[in-house]
Amino acid sequence: MLRKIVMTKLYRGSGDNFAGQHVQALTAKDVALQPLTRRCDKPTRHVKSSSFHGLWYVGDLKTWDDFESEVQGNFVGVPWNNYSTILAYALLESVSEPHVDAEDHFICGEELSISGRWVQHALQPMSAVGKEPKYGMVFGDWKATSDHQVDFVKDTKPISEEANSDDETAFSTVKKDAVSVDSAAENEPTTKRKRKVLIPDYALLVEENGAPRAVGEAKTPWNDELDLSWYDFVDEKELLGLRRALGQIGNYMIELELKYGFLTNYKWTLFLKREIVNGAERLHCSRPVSYDASPLFKDPISVRQALLLFQSRVVGDKSDWKSAKISDNGIIKKRVNEKVKDARYRVEDTVRQSSEQVPTGDKAVAHLISMTQNLNLEKGRPRRSPRFANPLTTESPS
Repeated sequence: MLRKIVMTKLYRGSGDNFAGQHVQALTAKDVALQPLTRRCDKPTRHVKSSSFHGLWYVGDLKTWDDFESEVQGNFVGVPWNNYSTILAYALLESVSEPHVDAEDHFICGEELSISGRWVQHALQPMSAVGKEPKYGMVFGDWKATSDHQVDFVKDTKPISEEANSDDETAFSTVKKDAVSVDSAAENEPTTKRKRKVLIPDYALLVEENGAPRAVGEAKTPWNDELDLSWYDFVDEKELLGLRRALGQIGNYMIELELKYGFLTNYKWTLFLKREIVNGAERLHCSRPVSYDASPLFKDPISVRQALLLFQSRVVGDKSDWKSAKISDNGIIKKRVNEKVKDARYRVEDTVRQSSEQVPTGDKAVAHLISMTQNLNLEKGRPRRSPRFANPLTTESPS
């Protein structure tokens, strides 16, 4: 018997209606177009500290100006008419607020719960969508990959939840055999959070063998404002904020020699493309994509459509998803006992020295074109409407 799934607002789908107009079927195309659900949190009842670490990306950093058009082109190029399997359902009736699918009821107060909601509303549905075109890729956590024994960043002392940013621990990139840190953490006081190692929060991996093809990282939305960091970088108001935001995910991408990655605080998501240009690291960063964006509501793209671009891009040859590591100069790590402000000075010096290298010949032409494109980039923070997205249920008929 078909289980009735209810929503607070009509979902737009191409599937058939069932049982007296009670539910509407959603195909893979419909699921990819849906916005994400609004998360649930309470003012002041959440962590106060930043979830950024002592890492800065200091390679060449550019805006990914044609990202939205690439997402749109990829979406249009999928033969959706061949994929009519029902992946989810939407009810054509309104329900009361307490209904389990009316909205998120789980209250988020730290990165762990933000990450969990992102998995539920973004990565879980898109893992299902990717199975329709038979990409052979799914999203999972880092420990589910075949490279889970890699420890990228090692911590050396505990940090309290409310620690001042100047007290952050220095990090280093290491590779070693897998070592469980759970037993050591069990004896730590509950007032302290001891970070033994840092690893990616998410991976886009080959389902059959676990090989990672892209990585992702989650941060909190209360203190780590990715949208403001991006616009400040574009407007040249604050150039290091975005570089710090991209330090951890950039380090993962470089060490794994991967081309694609993403950084989210649920409210906004940045999509990244890493390349080697003229023998140097370059990271392209997309415009922030809002959680509630959808072409169904006249937005250029949805978060799920952007994830679909990565799912389709990493299917082919290594050249499509691999980007070699050429040096250790793309990331600056805060030294042991070094204050954040002193680390920032080193970052500023490195970035300034790189920018003072005047290109010549063909490089000068490319540099001029790039500068012109950046000047033509639309500025000004987008004004979001008060519209909130409703949840998408992925239950199957029973």
